[in-house]
Amino acid sequence: MPLVVFEGINDALKTTIIDQLLQKYPDKIRTFTFPTPKYKDLLSTNFDNNPEKLIFKHSVIENDFMENKLKIHNESRKNLVILNQYYLSNTVYFEYESKALDDRIKQFANVLRNIKHLTPDLTILLWSVEINERQHNLYDNDELPQLHNIYFKEIGELRELGKIKLFEYIETLRSDTYHNIEKILIDRGFLK
Repeated sequence: MPLVVFEGINDALKTTIIDQLLQKYPDKIRTFTFPTPKYKDLLSTNFDNNPEKLIFKHSVIENDFMENKLKIHNESRKNLVILNQYYLSNTVYFEYESKALDDRIKQFANVLRNIKHLTPDLTILLWSVEINERQHNLYDNDELPQLHNIYFKEIGELRELGKIKLFEYIETLRSDTYHNIEKILIDRGFLK
């Protein structure tokens, strides 16, 4: 079951990479980005400093994944399936966003970790820590290293639990990012 996950902070670069892969391998790759269109508008509201709404936001993303789990499984029988920020990012963002909240709210991050997800064959962390994210309304540059550290902590824990089989770290500021990812997918036997 060839499942690959792209995780990371920079949506613009990841989308470009996925688009390039889809253009070159239209009959071999299927991709899912969460939240899907069904929930995207629902999550467009600002949830800052509202613990209940923050939990709601991340619960919706989990529900979105569970609703598509069978479709993902069926697609993976025929194609390489790339999941864009389906699990790890949701946990990382929630942990970061809830860092100033009370312990009751923080426990939700543990709930996210315990939900039974598909185990991807390869997890790729795409990172562009030097890019100013304000244009994407995400995080300030001084916040990105903190998110980066949470990603690596979560990756370490998931690898110990066997929930990440293979892991690759890619710096997306490099001009050869796409070709590196394509080579990894080919070398690992996911693209033929």
